[in-house]
Amino acid sequence: MARCALGRPDVVHCILTVAALFSSVSVAGAQTALVYARDPMQTPQPALVALPLAPDGRALQHPKLSAHSCIEAGAPGVLPTGQTVRTCLLVQSASPDAQGAYTAAPLLAASPPSAPDPFAEQMLFYHGGRTLQYFSELGVADGGPLQLIANVRLPAAGALQPWRDASFLRANDDAGALAALHTRGVAAVYFGQDDTVRVAYDSTAIRHEVSHAVLAALLPREAWVFDSQGSNSAPAAIAEALADYFAAAIADDPRVGAYAGHGTAESLTRNLSARLDCPAALSGAAHRTGLLVASALWAARKELGAALDSALVSALRKHSAASGLSVEKLLQGVLDALGARSAAAASIFRDRGLVPACQRVLDLDPRQSLSGQSGRFVLPAATPALPLASSIVQLRAAVPVDTTQLELRMRAEPQRELALLVSAKPIQWTKAGSHNATLVAASEPTGSAELRFIVPVHSTGTLYFQVVNRGQRHGWFDAVRVIYRR
Repeated sequence: MARCALGRPDVVHCILTVAALFSSVSVAGAQTALVYARDPMQTPQPALVALPLAPDGRALQHPKLSAHSCIEAGAPGVLPTGQTVRTCLLVQSASPDAQGAYTAAPLLAASPPSAPDPFAEQMLFYHGGRTLQYFSELGVADGGPLQLIANVRLPAAGALQPWRDASFLRANDDAGALAALHTRGVAAVYFGQDDTVRVAYDSTAIRHEVSHAVLAALLPREAWVFDSQGSNSAPAAIAEALADYFAAAIADDPRVGAYAGHGTAESLTRNLSARLDCPAALSGAAHRTGLLVASALWAARKELGAALDSALVSALRKHSAASGLSVEKLLQGVLDALGARSAAAASIFRDRGLVPACQRVLDLDPRQSLSGQSGRFVLPAATPALPLASSIVQLRAAVPVDTTQLELRMRAEPQRELALLVSAKPIQWTKAGSHNATLVAASEPTGSAELRFIVPVHSTGTLYFQVVNRGQRHGWFDAVRVIYRR
Protein backbone atom coordinates (compact mmCIF):
# COMPACT_ATOMS: atom_id res chain seq x y z
CA MET A 1 0.00 0.00 0.00
CA ALA A 2 1.30 3.47 -0.87
CA ARG A 3 2.44 5.70 1.98
CA CYS A 4 -0.24 8.29 2.84
CA ALA A 5 0.82 11.95 2.59
CA LEU A 6 -1.11 15.20 2.44
CA GLY A 7 -1.09 16.88 -0.92
CA ARG A 8 -0.29 13.74 -2.93
CA PRO A 9 -2.60 12.91 -5.88
CA ASP A 10 -3.34 9.48 -4.41
CA VAL A 11 -4.32 10.78 -0.97
CA VAL A 12 -8.03 9.99 -1.38
CA HIS A 13 -7.29 6.45 -2.61
CA CYS A 14 -4.83 6.04 0.25
CA ILE A 15 -7.35 7.14 2.89
CA LEU A 16 -10.05 4.91 1.45
CA THR A 17 -7.65 1.95 1.49
CA VAL A 18 -6.91 2.55 5.18
CA ALA A 19 -10.65 2.90 5.87
CA ALA A 20 -11.37 -0.37 4.05
CA LEU A 21 -8.85 -2.17 6.23
CA PHE A 22 -10.40 -0.78 9.40
CA SER A 23 -14.02 -1.16 8.33
CA SER A 24 -13.83 -4.92 8.66
CA VAL A 25 -12.96 -4.49 12.35
CA SER A 26 -15.74 -3.62 14.81
CA VAL A 27 -14.97 -0.80 17.25
CA ALA A 28 -16.68 -2.10 20.39
CA GLY A 29 -19.54 -3.24 18.17
CA ALA A 30 -20.51 0.37 17.34
CA GLN A 31 -21.01 2.09 14.02
CA THR A 32 -17.90 3.92 12.96
CA ALA A 33 -16.82 6.89 10.88
CA LEU A 34 -13.60 8.14 9.34
CA VAL A 35 -12.69 11.54 10.84
CA TYR A 36 -9.83 13.83 11.74
CA ALA A 37 -9.16 13.52 15.45
CA ARG A 38 -8.45 17.28 15.40
CA ASP A 39 -8.03 18.82 11.94
CA PRO A 40 -6.04 18.40 8.69
CA MET A 41 -2.99 20.23 10.07
CA GLN A 42 -2.63 18.69 13.54
CA THR A 43 -3.85 15.16 12.70
CA PRO A 44 -3.51 14.84 8.91
CA GLN A 45 -4.22 11.10 8.89
CA PRO A 46 -7.97 10.42 9.40
CA ALA A 47 -8.88 7.54 11.70
CA LEU A 48 -11.89 5.29 12.06
CA VAL A 49 -13.69 5.93 15.36
CA ALA A 50 -16.83 4.70 17.11
CA LEU A 51 -19.75 7.11 16.78
CA PRO A 52 -21.04 8.32 20.18
CA LEU A 53 -24.60 8.48 18.78
CA ALA A 54 -26.02 5.64 16.71
CA PRO A 55 -27.39 6.94 13.39
CA ASP A 56 -30.97 6.17 12.46
CA GLY A 57 -31.30 4.51 9.07
CA ARG A 58 -28.79 5.15 6.27
CA ALA A 59 -27.89 8.79 7.02
CA LEU A 60 -26.13 10.58 9.86
CA GLN A 61 -29.38 11.32 11.60
CA HIS A 62 -30.35 10.98 15.27
CA PRO A 63 -33.18 12.50 17.36
CA LYS A 64 -30.61 14.83 18.96
CA LEU A 65 -28.39 15.61 15.98
CA SER A 66 -28.28 15.52 12.19
CA ALA A 67 -25.43 16.25 9.80
CA HIS A 68 -25.83 17.85 6.37
CA SER A 69 -23.73 19.49 3.71
CA CYS A 70 -24.79 22.41 1.54
CA ILE A 71 -24.39 22.23 -2.23
CA GLU A 72 -24.83 25.03 -4.76
CA ALA A 73 -28.08 23.75 -6.21
CA GLY A 74 -30.59 25.50 -4.03
CA ALA A 75 -33.75 27.26 -5.13
CA PRO A 76 -33.83 31.07 -4.85
CA GLY A 77 -34.41 32.40 -1.36
CA VAL A 78 -35.71 35.73 -0.08
CA LEU A 79 -33.94 37.96 2.45
CA PRO A 80 -35.90 40.01 5.04
CA THR A 81 -35.26 43.02 2.76
CA GLY A 82 -37.27 41.29 0.03
CA GLN A 83 -34.19 40.68 -2.15
CA THR A 84 -34.18 37.36 -4.00
CA VAL A 85 -30.86 35.55 -3.72
CA ARG A 86 -29.23 32.26 -4.59
CA THR A 87 -28.94 29.74 -1.75
CA CYS A 88 -27.40 26.33 -1.30
CA LEU A 89 -29.32 23.07 -0.87
CA LEU A 90 -29.09 20.86 2.23
CA VAL A 91 -28.26 17.23 1.50
CA GLN A 92 -27.25 14.19 3.56
CA SER A 93 -24.65 12.45 1.44
CA ALA A 94 -22.84 10.24 3.98
CA SER A 95 -23.89 6.57 3.95
CA PRO A 96 -22.46 3.44 5.64
CA ASP A 97 -20.90 0.40 4.04
CA ALA A 98 -22.06 -3.14 4.75
CA GLN A 99 -20.24 -3.14 8.10
CA GLY A 100 -21.86 0.11 9.25
CA ALA A 101 -18.73 2.21 8.67
CA TYR A 102 -18.89 5.70 7.18
CA THR A 103 -15.64 5.80 5.23
CA ALA A 104 -15.89 8.83 2.94
CA ALA A 105 -12.54 10.58 2.53
CA PRO A 106 -11.82 14.31 2.92
CA LEU A 107 -12.31 16.37 -0.21
CA LEU A 108 -9.16 17.85 -1.69
CA ALA A 109 -8.67 21.62 -1.70
CA ALA A 110 -9.25 21.58 -5.46
CA SER A 111 -12.67 19.91 -5.12
CA PRO A 112 -15.53 22.08 -6.42
CA PRO A 113 -17.34 23.89 -3.58
CA SER A 114 -20.65 22.64 -4.98
CA ALA A 115 -19.78 18.97 -4.36
CA PRO A 116 -21.53 17.07 -1.54
CA ASP A 117 -19.12 16.41 1.33
CA PRO A 118 -19.91 13.21 3.22
CA PHE A 119 -16.61 13.48 5.12
CA ALA A 120 -17.67 16.87 6.53
CA GLU A 121 -20.94 15.27 7.65
CA GLN A 122 -18.93 12.53 9.39
CA MET A 123 -16.87 15.20 11.19
CA LEU A 124 -20.01 17.05 12.30
CA PHE A 125 -21.84 13.95 13.52
CA TYR A 126 -18.87 12.50 15.41
CA HIS A 127 -17.50 15.64 17.07
CA GLY A 128 -20.99 17.11 17.58
CA GLY A 129 -22.16 13.85 19.19
CA ARG A 130 -19.05 13.71 21.33
CA THR A 131 -19.81 17.22 22.59
CA LEU A 132 -23.41 16.32 23.46
CA GLN A 133 -22.17 13.21 25.25
CA TYR A 134 -19.69 15.27 27.30
CA PHE A 135 -22.38 17.66 28.46
CA SER A 136 -24.74 14.78 29.19
CA GLU A 137 -22.14 13.34 31.56
CA LEU A 138 -22.09 16.75 33.30
CA GLY A 139 -25.87 16.57 33.65
CA VAL A 140 -26.60 19.27 31.05
CA ALA A 141 -29.49 18.57 28.67
CA ASP A 142 -28.80 18.88 24.94
CA GLY A 143 -31.68 21.29 24.37
CA GLY A 144 -33.44 19.41 21.57
CA PRO A 145 -32.68 18.43 17.97
CA LEU A 146 -29.86 20.31 16.29
CA GLN A 147 -28.94 20.53 12.61
CA LEU A 148 -25.24 20.77 11.77
CA ILE A 149 -24.63 22.04 8.23
CA ALA A 150 -21.22 21.94 6.51
CA ASN A 151 -19.67 23.90 3.64
CA VAL A 152 -22.04 26.86 3.62
CA ARG A 153 -21.44 29.79 1.32
CA LEU A 154 -23.45 32.93 1.94
CA PRO A 155 -26.58 33.54 -0.11
CA ALA A 156 -26.08 36.26 -2.72
CA ALA A 157 -27.74 37.76 -5.78
CA GLY A 158 -25.02 36.28 -7.98
CA ALA A 159 -22.51 33.61 -7.07
CA LEU A 160 -22.58 32.34 -3.48
CA GLN A 161 -20.01 34.13 -1.36
CA PRO A 162 -17.10 32.41 0.47
CA TRP A 163 -17.60 32.41 4.24
CA ARG A 164 -14.87 31.20 6.57
CA ASP A 165 -16.81 31.27 9.82
CA ALA A 166 -19.46 29.37 11.78
CA SER A 167 -22.66 30.43 13.50
CA PHE A 168 -25.17 28.87 15.91
CA LEU A 169 -28.75 30.05 15.43
CA ARG A 170 -31.56 29.27 17.84
CA ALA A 171 -34.81 28.10 16.33
CA ASN A 172 -36.22 31.64 16.10
CA ASP A 173 -33.09 33.81 15.95
CA ASP A 174 -32.68 36.65 13.49
CA ALA A 175 -30.51 34.84 10.94
CA GLY A 176 -28.91 37.92 9.35
CA ALA A 177 -26.84 36.98 6.30
CA LEU A 178 -28.09 33.40 6.62
CA ALA A 179 -31.77 34.37 6.62
CA ALA A 180 -32.49 32.94 3.17
CA LEU A 181 -31.01 29.61 4.26
CA HIS A 182 -32.14 29.26 7.87
CA THR A 183 -35.34 27.29 8.52
CA ARG A 184 -37.42 29.07 11.15
CA GLY A 185 -38.25 26.85 14.08
CA VAL A 186 -35.12 24.71 13.67
CA ALA A 187 -31.96 25.20 15.78
CA ALA A 188 -28.92 24.90 13.53
CA VAL A 189 -25.19 25.49 13.28
CA TYR A 190 -23.75 26.62 9.96
CA PHE A 191 -20.10 25.93 9.10
CA GLY A 192 -18.71 27.90 6.18
CA GLN A 193 -16.05 27.41 3.56
CA ASP A 194 -13.87 29.48 1.31
CA ASP A 195 -11.40 28.52 -1.41
CA THR A 196 -8.93 26.91 1.02
CA VAL A 197 -10.69 25.95 4.27
CA ARG A 198 -13.78 23.90 5.10
CA VAL A 199 -14.57 24.96 8.67
CA ALA A 200 -16.34 21.65 9.36
CA TYR A 201 -12.93 19.94 9.10
CA ASP A 202 -11.88 21.73 12.34
CA SER A 203 -13.07 19.70 15.35
CA THR A 204 -12.64 22.66 17.73
CA ALA A 205 -15.01 24.78 15.64
CA ILE A 206 -17.61 22.00 15.90
CA ARG A 207 -17.22 21.64 19.66
CA HIS A 208 -17.32 25.43 20.12
CA GLU A 209 -20.57 25.87 18.19
CA VAL A 210 -22.32 22.81 19.65
CA SER A 211 -21.34 24.08 23.12
CA HIS A 212 -23.11 27.34 22.24
CA ALA A 213 -26.22 25.33 21.38
CA VAL A 214 -26.18 23.27 24.59
CA LEU A 215 -25.50 26.23 26.89
CA ALA A 216 -27.96 28.64 25.23
CA ALA A 217 -30.77 27.84 27.68
CA LEU A 218 -28.52 28.69 30.65
CA LEU A 219 -27.32 32.08 29.38
CA PRO A 220 -28.90 35.50 28.81
CA ARG A 221 -29.93 36.18 25.22
CA GLU A 222 -28.82 39.82 25.10
CA ALA A 223 -25.27 40.65 24.03
CA TRP A 224 -24.80 43.65 26.36
CA VAL A 225 -25.91 44.70 29.85
CA PHE A 226 -25.73 48.04 31.64
CA ASP A 227 -24.01 48.35 35.01
CA SER A 228 -22.56 51.06 37.24
CA GLN A 229 -19.52 51.49 34.95
CA GLY A 230 -21.51 51.72 31.70
CA SER A 231 -22.18 49.28 28.87
CA ASN A 232 -20.76 45.82 29.46
CA SER A 233 -20.39 43.04 26.89
CA ALA A 234 -20.32 40.37 29.64
CA PRO A 235 -23.25 38.26 28.31
CA ALA A 236 -21.70 37.81 24.87
CA ALA A 237 -18.21 37.43 26.33
CA ILE A 238 -19.35 34.73 28.78
CA ALA A 239 -21.06 32.82 25.97
CA GLU A 240 -17.87 32.88 23.87
CA ALA A 241 -15.68 32.08 26.87
CA LEU A 242 -17.68 28.99 27.80
CA ALA A 243 -17.87 27.76 24.20
CA ASP A 244 -14.08 28.09 23.94
CA TYR A 245 -13.49 26.57 27.36
CA PHE A 246 -15.59 23.46 26.78
CA ALA A 247 -14.27 23.04 23.22
CA ALA A 248 -10.81 22.92 24.80
CA ALA A 249 -11.80 20.84 27.84
CA ILE A 250 -13.40 18.04 25.81
CA ALA A 251 -10.12 17.46 23.94
CA ASP A 252 -7.82 18.63 26.77
CA ASP A 253 -6.20 21.07 24.32
CA PRO A 254 -6.19 24.86 24.81
CA ARG A 255 -6.04 25.69 21.08
CA VAL A 256 -9.32 26.65 19.39
CA GLY A 257 -9.74 27.29 15.66
CA ALA A 258 -6.11 26.67 14.69
CA TYR A 259 -7.11 25.19 11.34
CA ALA A 260 -10.20 27.29 10.64
CA GLY A 261 -8.28 30.50 11.25
CA HIS A 262 -4.90 29.76 9.70
CA GLY A 263 -3.63 31.92 6.88
CA THR A 264 -6.03 34.83 6.48
CA ALA A 265 -8.50 34.54 9.36
CA GLU A 266 -6.34 34.48 12.48
CA SER A 267 -9.14 36.22 14.39
CA LEU A 268 -10.84 32.80 14.48
CA THR A 269 -7.86 31.29 16.32
CA ARG A 270 -7.51 31.47 20.10
CA ASN A 271 -5.15 29.85 22.59
CA LEU A 272 -6.49 29.53 26.11
CA SER A 273 -2.93 29.24 27.46
CA ALA A 274 -2.55 32.99 26.86
CA ARG A 275 -2.21 35.23 29.91
CA LEU A 276 -4.71 38.11 29.77
CA ASP A 277 -5.60 40.59 32.51
CA CYS A 278 -8.50 42.89 33.26
CA PRO A 279 -8.87 45.74 32.34
CA ALA A 280 -5.99 45.72 29.82
CA ALA A 281 -7.62 43.02 27.66
CA LEU A 282 -11.04 44.71 27.46
CA SER A 283 -12.30 46.15 24.21
CA GLY A 284 -15.98 45.16 24.14
CA ALA A 285 -15.34 42.58 21.40
CA ALA A 286 -17.04 39.36 22.57
CA HIS A 287 -14.39 36.86 21.49
CA ARG A 288 -11.48 38.87 22.90
CA THR A 289 -13.17 39.52 26.25
CA GLY A 290 -14.28 35.90 26.18
CA LEU A 291 -10.64 34.83 25.85
CA LEU A 292 -9.84 36.85 28.99
CA VAL A 293 -12.39 34.77 30.92
CA ALA A 294 -11.68 31.45 29.19
CA SER A 295 -7.92 31.72 29.72
CA ALA A 296 -8.44 32.30 33.44
CA LEU A 297 -10.75 29.27 33.61
CA TRP A 298 -8.22 27.19 31.67
CA ALA A 299 -5.42 28.16 34.08
CA ALA A 300 -7.67 27.06 36.95
CA ARG A 301 -8.47 23.79 35.17
CA LYS A 302 -4.76 23.00 34.95
CA GLU A 303 -4.76 23.08 38.75
CA LEU A 304 -8.12 21.40 39.39
CA GLY A 305 -8.80 19.19 36.37
CA ALA A 306 -12.33 18.30 35.29
CA ALA A 307 -13.71 19.38 38.68
CA LEU A 308 -13.80 22.87 37.20
CA ASP A 309 -16.20 21.71 34.47
CA SER A 310 -18.73 20.59 37.08
CA ALA A 311 -18.22 23.80 39.08
CA LEU A 312 -19.00 25.88 35.97
CA VAL A 313 -22.23 24.01 35.39
CA SER A 314 -23.20 24.56 39.04
CA ALA A 315 -22.42 28.28 38.74
CA LEU A 316 -24.59 28.61 35.63
CA ARG A 317 -27.51 26.88 37.32
CA LYS A 318 -27.17 29.17 40.32
CA HIS A 319 -27.91 32.24 38.20
CA SER A 320 -30.97 32.18 35.97
CA ALA A 321 -30.68 33.61 32.48
CA ALA A 322 -32.74 36.62 33.57
CA SER A 323 -30.50 37.51 36.52
CA GLY A 324 -28.02 39.68 34.62
CA LEU A 325 -25.16 37.20 34.76
CA SER A 326 -21.81 39.00 34.98
CA VAL A 327 -18.24 37.72 34.85
CA GLU A 328 -17.76 38.26 38.58
CA LYS A 329 -21.04 36.45 39.40
CA LEU A 330 -20.04 33.52 37.21
CA LEU A 331 -16.56 33.22 38.70
CA GLN A 332 -17.79 33.66 42.27
CA GLY A 333 -20.32 30.91 41.56
CA VAL A 334 -17.45 28.69 40.43
CA LEU A 335 -15.55 29.39 43.64
CA ASP A 336 -18.64 28.66 45.73
CA ALA A 337 -19.14 25.35 43.92
CA LEU A 338 -15.49 24.37 44.45
CA GLY A 339 -15.77 24.98 48.20
CA ALA A 340 -12.65 23.86 50.03
CA ARG A 341 -10.83 23.39 46.71
CA SER A 342 -11.31 27.00 45.58
CA ALA A 343 -8.01 28.55 46.75
CA ALA A 344 -6.03 27.97 43.54
CA ALA A 345 -8.83 29.21 41.29
CA ALA A 346 -9.47 32.24 43.54
CA SER A 347 -5.81 33.22 43.30
CA ILE A 348 -5.85 32.99 39.49
CA PHE A 349 -9.06 34.99 39.13
CA ARG A 350 -7.85 37.63 41.56
CA ASP A 351 -4.37 37.96 40.00
CA ARG A 352 -5.98 38.57 36.61
CA GLY A 353 -8.24 41.32 37.98
CA LEU A 354 -11.51 39.42 37.51
CA VAL A 355 -12.65 39.13 41.13
CA PRO A 356 -14.06 40.64 43.21
CA ALA A 357 -14.79 42.78 40.11
CA CYS A 358 -12.85 44.35 37.27
CA GLN A 359 -12.48 48.12 37.40
CA ARG A 360 -12.78 48.99 33.71
CA VAL A 361 -10.46 52.02 33.57
CA LEU A 362 -7.45 52.42 31.23
CA ASP A 363 -4.79 55.10 31.62
CA LEU A 364 -3.90 57.50 28.82
CA ASP A 365 -0.23 58.28 28.17
CA PRO A 366 0.55 61.41 26.10
CA ARG A 367 3.60 59.63 24.65
CA GLN A 368 1.57 56.98 22.82
CA SER A 369 -1.87 56.21 21.44
CA LEU A 370 -4.20 53.67 23.01
CA SER A 371 -6.09 50.93 21.18
CA GLY A 372 -7.78 47.78 22.37
CA GLN A 373 -5.61 44.67 22.55
CA SER A 374 -7.70 43.20 19.74
CA GLY A 375 -7.70 46.49 17.84
CA ARG A 376 -10.78 48.65 18.13
CA PHE A 377 -12.87 49.43 21.18
CA VAL A 378 -16.46 48.45 20.40
CA LEU A 379 -19.52 50.61 21.10
CA PRO A 380 -23.03 49.12 21.21
CA ALA A 381 -25.93 50.94 19.59
CA ALA A 382 -28.18 53.21 21.62
CA THR A 383 -31.74 52.07 22.35
CA PRO A 384 -34.97 53.93 23.15
CA ALA A 385 -34.58 52.83 26.78
CA LEU A 386 -30.91 53.88 26.94
CA PRO A 387 -30.26 56.76 24.52
CA LEU A 388 -26.55 56.81 25.45
CA ALA A 389 -24.63 53.57 24.94
CA SER A 390 -21.14 53.79 26.37
CA SER A 391 -17.84 52.08 25.73
CA ILE A 392 -17.00 49.20 28.06
CA VAL A 393 -13.92 51.07 29.35
CA GLN A 394 -13.37 54.49 30.85
CA LEU A 395 -10.17 56.42 30.12
CA ARG A 396 -8.16 58.23 32.79
CA ALA A 397 -5.66 61.06 32.34
CA ALA A 398 -3.36 62.68 34.89
CA VAL A 399 -3.48 66.40 33.98
CA PRO A 400 -0.13 68.25 34.32
CA VAL A 401 0.18 71.52 36.23
CA ASP A 402 -0.65 74.71 34.22
CA THR A 403 -2.73 72.81 31.66
CA THR A 404 -5.57 74.96 30.32
CA GLN A 405 -6.92 72.72 27.62
CA LEU A 406 -6.95 69.01 26.91
CA GLU A 407 -7.63 67.42 23.54
CA LEU A 408 -8.57 63.81 22.81
CA ARG A 409 -8.11 62.52 19.28
CA MET A 410 -9.18 59.13 17.98
CA ARG A 411 -10.23 57.24 14.89
CA ALA A 412 -13.92 56.41 15.19
CA GLU A 413 -17.20 55.54 13.47
CA PRO A 414 -19.91 56.73 13.20
CA GLN A 415 -18.33 60.11 13.90
CA ARG A 416 -21.55 62.15 13.90
CA GLU A 417 -23.15 59.96 16.58
CA LEU A 418 -20.28 59.78 19.10
CA ALA A 419 -19.76 62.08 22.08
CA LEU A 420 -17.59 62.13 25.19
CA LEU A 421 -18.37 62.09 28.91
CA VAL A 422 -15.93 63.96 31.17
CA SER A 423 -15.72 63.85 34.98
CA ALA A 424 -13.20 64.56 37.74
CA LYS A 425 -14.31 61.28 39.35
CA PRO A 426 -14.89 57.75 38.01
CA ILE A 427 -18.05 57.92 35.91
CA GLN A 428 -20.99 56.24 37.61
CA TRP A 429 -24.15 55.09 35.84
CA THR A 430 -27.57 54.20 37.14
CA LYS A 431 -29.84 51.47 35.78
CA ALA A 432 -31.94 54.23 34.23
CA GLY A 433 -28.96 55.42 32.18
CA SER A 434 -28.16 58.63 34.05
CA HIS A 435 -24.56 59.49 34.95
CA ASN A 436 -22.42 61.92 36.94
CA ALA A 437 -20.42 63.34 34.01
CA THR A 438 -20.53 66.24 31.55
CA LEU A 439 -21.39 65.49 27.91
CA VAL A 440 -18.95 67.01 25.39
CA ALA A 441 -19.67 67.07 21.66
CA ALA A 442 -16.96 66.51 19.09
CA SER A 443 -15.25 69.51 17.51
CA GLU A 444 -16.19 70.46 13.98
CA PRO A 445 -14.40 68.24 11.45
CA THR A 446 -11.29 69.71 9.83
CA GLY A 447 -10.89 67.22 7.00
CA SER A 448 -8.97 64.82 9.24
CA ALA A 449 -10.07 61.22 9.64
CA GLU A 450 -9.72 61.69 13.41
CA LEU A 451 -12.51 62.59 15.80
CA ARG A 452 -11.47 65.45 18.14
CA PHE A 453 -12.78 66.51 21.56
CA ILE A 454 -11.64 69.78 23.19
CA VAL A 455 -11.97 69.85 27.00
CA PRO A 456 -11.26 73.09 28.99
CA VAL A 457 -9.23 72.41 32.13
CA HIS A 458 -9.88 74.57 35.21
CA SER A 459 -7.75 72.68 37.75
CA THR A 460 -5.08 70.02 37.73
CA GLY A 461 -5.65 66.48 38.89
CA THR A 462 -7.24 63.45 37.23
CA LEU A 463 -9.94 63.40 34.58
CA TYR A 464 -12.08 60.46 33.48
CA PHE A 465 -13.53 60.06 29.99
CA GLN A 466 -15.97 57.67 28.36
CA VAL A 467 -16.93 57.56 24.69
CA VAL A 468 -20.69 57.26 24.14
CA ASN A 469 -22.82 56.40 21.14
CA ARG A 470 -26.09 58.21 20.43
CA GLY A 471 -26.79 56.36 17.19
CA GLN A 472 -28.84 53.31 16.26
CA ARG A 473 -25.92 51.28 14.91
CA HIS A 474 -22.83 49.88 16.57
CA GLY A 475 -19.67 51.93 16.53
CA TRP A 476 -15.98 51.76 17.39
CA PHE A 477 -12.96 53.88 18.23
CA ASP A 478 -9.22 53.32 18.49
CA ALA A 479 -5.83 55.07 18.44
CA VAL A 480 -6.78 57.45 21.27
CA ARG A 481 -4.27 60.25 21.87
CA VAL A 482 -4.30 62.83 24.65
CA ILE A 483 -2.71 66.25 24.08
CA TYR A 484 -2.18 68.81 26.88
CA ARG A 485 -1.97 72.53 26.15
CA ARG A 486 -0.81 75.33 28.43
